[in-house]
Amino acid sequence: MINLDIRKMKIRLIKISFVLLAFLASPEIILGQATDEPFGAPTLNVGTSNCESVTISTGPYTPSANPGPAGCGGNTAGAPKPDGWFIINVPPTGILFLSPTGTVDAAMAAYTYDAATNTFALLGCDDDTGPLLMPQLNITTQAAGTPIYIQLWAYAGGTITFDMCSQDCNPTQTLYQDLDGDGFGNPNTAQNVCPPPAGYVANNTDCN
Repeated sequence: MINLDIRKMKIRLIKISFVLLAFLASPEIILGQATDEPFGAPTLNVGTSNCESVTISTGPYTPSANPGPAGCGGNTAGAPKPDGWFIINVPPTGILFLSPTGTVDAAMAAYTYDAATNTFALLGCDDDTGPLLMPQLNITTQAAGTPIYIQLWAYAGGTITFDMCSQDCNPTQTLYQDLDGDGFGNPNTAQNVCPPPAGYVANNTDCN
């Protein structure tokens, strides 16, 4: 009876070991919590305080078959790049500003997904619109709550680390400095920024 119990315990330990090894070897366990494929990707919250650090590397990442290369930032059918995925839902404002930050050369694409046809629709693809060599996209055509699938990769296909950030504001909105806090901005201090800095308003009719 004791020998039988010992054998059962050994079998259980072997099973646990196999499960642990499979977990560690899985291509879905990705640095920075992004996934190798869009399905099952983690959902990020909108806002600078919710930026997620991500590392794209050629080890755990592979080029995605569906939707495949986005067609910009060096990620083409002839030279597909290993990519990582996040999901960000469109905020109640209906404006989703995607602005990764870092000092590396990253690229990004955004998609919606139709489960009925198992197809992705490309909303935008960008390489260097943001600061330094970072991408930026402004999603304004989707309803609030729509899941947006974010595809990220290194332009050169190597290993890069950066922060994935998003905002629920419009970077094309012109704002004006309101030094006296009366709600009216100085028309000579126009800025196109997102998110709005403290002391700036959309009104530009300050007279003092």
